[in-house]
Amino acid sequence: MANDAERLNFLKCSLSGQPLLLINHITICNRNYEVALSVLKSEYLDQDEIIDHIFQDILDFTYKRDREQGLTDYDQRNIVLLQQFTLFKDNKYYFQLPWEEEKISRVPSNHAVALRILEHVARNLERKHLYQEYLQVFQQQEREGIIEEVFVPPQRFNEFIWILHIPVVKSDPTTTTKIRPVFNCSLKVGDSPSLNEATYQGVNLTTDLLDLLLTFRFNNHVLLADIKKAFLMIRLKLESDKNRFCFFLKDGELRRFRYNTIIFGFASSPFILNYVLRYHAANFPMDNFTLIMENRFYVDNLIMSSYSPEEMCGLCTLSRERLHQGGFELQSYNSDHVGIRSKMGEHGTLSVHGSGWEKVLGYRYCLLSDTL
Repeated sequence: MANDAERLNFLKCSLSGQPLLLINHITICNRNYEVALSVLKSEYLDQDEIIDHIFQDILDFTYKRDREQGLTDYDQRNIVLLQQFTLFKDNKYYFQLPWEEEKISRVPSNHAVALRILEHVARNLERKHLYQEYLQVFQQQEREGIIEEVFVPPQRFNEFIWILHIPVVKSDPTTTTKIRPVFNCSLKVGDSPSLNEATYQGVNLTTDLLDLLLTFRFNNHVLLADIKKAFLMIRLKLESDKNRFCFFLKDGELRRFRYNTIIFGFASSPFILNYVLRYHAANFPMDNFTLIMENRFYVDNLIMSSYSPEEMCGLCTLSRERLHQGGFELQSYNSDHVGIRSKMGEHGTLSVHGSGWEKVLGYRYCLLSDTL
């Protein structure tokens, strides 16, 4: 086994440049090995800087990997078209859906299946005394102009596409909506394509989960929020698109509705939301929050982190203002920092649900202990 003098000699032979100059004058003997190590540690062992470099290397790898995946010619053609499909009017974004024309022409109306499923859903919810609460979700959407009633006689049902909806009931205390409809746009009848198969589903614009988790855990303080009814804030431009998002509702009698927005359950919705957020971000100077808008949303969830509570308070205000200019409302703000939570409480934006944890990217995050 080598002694410390031999280790010091090996260390000198292994170094070059400035590190070697720092210890080259030290005499080779057993007691000086620890002296040489101390000199090098004091100069180069900055743990925070090392962590920063490792963290940045990981992010650079993720970015390089995503860039290397590239876009196909098909993707590039569609993304160019999306700029023409996007319209901002009356403080709302309107979007023309990107269909595969040959496939969308073969999607059936599905009205018979939709009517059968509606009967089953209504009976099931009535038995659980939840149907009126389910109806209230749609009634609120009608008041907000998200859906509208259409008067279609049965003989014309086959001229529209009717989508199935089922309720999802959540008991999670952090969930803002306890019951909501989820639409099945993947229904296939025979060899006919589904709505989801007939749309251009887009490229992956969603921020990398590893990137977000690393950023979330790396800085001292975190700020969480989500966009209220994010998909439902993006309106449909074309009447033909609205007529492909029709559904039945039993409210005393059979009623017919259609969506004026993109919906949860439609395969293109996550891509469209992220595309519109980046499109909106391009309207602002390239500052810190513009980068956050482009890179810190996971679908409708916003995750920001910083060493500075003051910076986080500023980002809280700026995020609310800028998203509002695009017709979006950020809600359910929360943070691990007491001072930031206090300011949110003053503005009425703090998430209040009586639980000591939040759900972050599928994980339970405890605010008080700052642990996942």
